[in-house]
Amino acid sequence: MRKMVVRLEHLLAKTRLGVAIYSRPYRRVIEREVALVNIRPTDTVYHVGCGAVPFTALLIAELTQARVIAVDNDARAVRQAKRVVAKEKLEHLIEVRQHDGTELLDAPYTVAILALQTRPLDRVMDALDFRRARVLVREPSERYKNHYDKLPSGLVVISQAHHGMKAFASTAHVTTRQL
Repeated sequence: MRKMVVRLEHLLAKTRLGVAIYSRPYRRVIEREVALVNIRPTDTVYHVGCGAVPFTALLIAELTQARVIAVDNDARAVRQAKRVVAKEKLEHLIEVRQHDGTELLDAPYTVAILALQTRPLDRVMDALDFRRARVLVREPSERYKNHYDKLPSGLVVISQAHHGMKAFASTAHVTTRQL
């Protein structure tokens, strides 16, 4: 499943039409996520797992004018994502970096969004600053739960947005018990 999505993203990232087609079904998802944690223009959003078509970063920048740091561990995906951001003329709001999310990010952020395919999810979660950031984690649907990492124990779900999509069912706004 994961490899198929990666191949599809690399193919669609080549044209603006491909990006538009790929991003369209996710617009309502991103609108719900923006509302879930009230993303504002003053926020900096750290998106882990942006892929070659960084639709989350594109839509958050468009909807909120917030700054987005979009990261992926795949060098090819990062190169393609940078080209997509440039084609959309959003470099002033979106910075794309190669980073796997398992180490602290060297920039401050107020919101973190973890893509469904983020792994190892427990190590990425350990590197997040829950005291300063509102954290969103996309959760797989029942049908695909064995294809993705499970939420680590010790997290508390503050609120949730349900999407009813085939691959992912919801997004959870989470925190740790230690706060």
